[in-house]
Amino acid sequence: MSYGAQWPVAPAQAIVDAGVALEMELEANGDIYPGDVVEFDTAECPRIVAGSDDTDGIIGVADISMGSYTGRGAKRDVCYEEGDQVKLVSGDMLVMLRLANSVAITCGDHLQPAPSGEVKKYVCGTDNVCQLLAQAFESKASVTVGFQWILAKWLKGG
Repeated sequence: MSYGAQWPVAPAQAIVDAGVALEMELEANGDIYPGDVVEFDTAECPRIVAGSDDTDGIIGVADISMGSYTGRGAKRDVCYEEGDQVKLVSGDMLVMLRLANSVAITCGDHLQPAPSGEVKKYVCGTDNVCQLLAQAFESKASVTVGFQWILAKWLKGG
């Protein structure tokens, strides 16, 4: 997809694209990729896990940490591992979210949690309003393999 002179242009090596993000760090209880939506692990709170399908407990988005995490490569496709301190962001921002495989999104669609920290299309009037997380700023075709991120306006808590 070519963006031309269109704004915003999705960042290649970042999660936050624009805005003022609130940041915090919490310990991972399993693999979490940058761009994943995360929630507390109810068995080991306050540790966090990748968000589960249709959850209403999302607390933020895993960001790319530029601190000690850079030893494994500060990229969107390198995951935090169990025990790592995960840098979370939330607030008034444009953010790159990891889109679930086999999901097609049109610019303006609303997004909700999908399995494994990804997001999928939210249907207004049908889905639980507590699951509404973001609104897509671009269109993405369905893919079946690999990772795909989508630029979105974060709506939860911001």
